[in-house]
Amino acid sequence: SRGLGILHTIISALYFIVTLGLMGCNDQKEYKELKTIESLIETDLSAADSLFRNVDVPKDDHSMALYSILKTQLDYKYYREIPDDSIIRIAINYYGDKRKSHHAAMAWYSLGCVSSQLGDEINAAKAYLKALDLFSDTLVRYYMLTEQNLGNIYQEHAMNSEAMTIFSSCRNNAIRLNDSAAIAFCDYNMAKLY
Repeated sequence: SRGLGILHTIISALYFIVTLGLMGCNDQKEYKELKTIESLIETDLSAADSLFRNVDVPKDDHSMALYSILKTQLDYKYYREIPDDSIIRIAINYYGDKRKSHHAAMAWYSLGCVSSQLGDEINAAKAYLKALDLFSDTLVRYYMLTEQNLGNIYQEHAMNSEAMTIFSSCRNNAIRLNDSAAIAFCDYNMAKLY
């Protein structure tokens, strides 16, 4: 009887270890799929959206944080209704605001996009400012887009000096990124400020 109890305990422990291992493999597979979608957003938005629609909602926090950024960005880029900021808040809560990282910055940038879409310009500006602090490199397209969006908010609220400063920085980054559309956008808005 005691021998059967020990055998049962060993089998249960092995089952638990195998189950955890399989879950870990599945979590890694989900995260790899999400990273593929993340890179596709920059090159083939339609393919990224199509792949994303076939991804299950992740169970682990790490994958769920990236999932929430991707869902928010895809919905935002496709002008789909985003009723509130609850999805992107998952990423905000996971990545926080203490350590510079691309995903932390993207979470805050995405919160800015959602807040702006919801008409909450004050929280949008706060989120964009936080994103600018968290990007570890200013030569990221989203850093420049954050500057553009923040410049728009400043301009709409007649904060002309702040708008000019941010559009000027945005223009310099657009030149460094060789983004002629962004350069023209900044030039246009700076001309309006003059």
